[in-house]
Amino acid sequence: MTSQGGGTTQGESDRTGLALLVAVLVVAAALWQGAIWAWANPLAAVVVLVRAAVVIVGLRWTLIRTGLDRPLRRFLTPLWALVRTGITTRVVLARTSAADAITDRLDQWAQRPLRPATPPEPAASYEFRPIGYTLE
Repeated sequence: MTSQGGGTTQGESDRTGLALLVAVLVVAAALWQGAIWAWANPLAAVVVLVRAAVVIVGLRWTLIRTGLDRPLRRFLTPLWALVRTGITTRVVLARTSAADAITDRLDQWAQRPLRPATPPEPAASYEFRPIGYTLE
């Protein structure tokens, strides 16, 4: 089916969208690999971030130029909502775990045995004996 005015067919548009999606997945995998490598080297991290920014700007420009930005946005919006929900849940879980750990430590500290204010007197090392007492 050719659109009026000599445009591209629906099949060509679908193939372009599929090729673009494959390209996005390949670039995402490459950036992920770069991020793992960059974890140990700060300079490499800067390079990976610059490369990611260039790729994102290039993809954005390509999506706008091909007209696929709206369908892709409709596809990615629910996924992004799931990611945000997962991140929020993870942060709340970490905060709750930290609060529980602090509360447990405070409870342990509050229930520790109290030391007496003064040390107990030692037992007497002598006994009272009558004056005429001998060891025999």
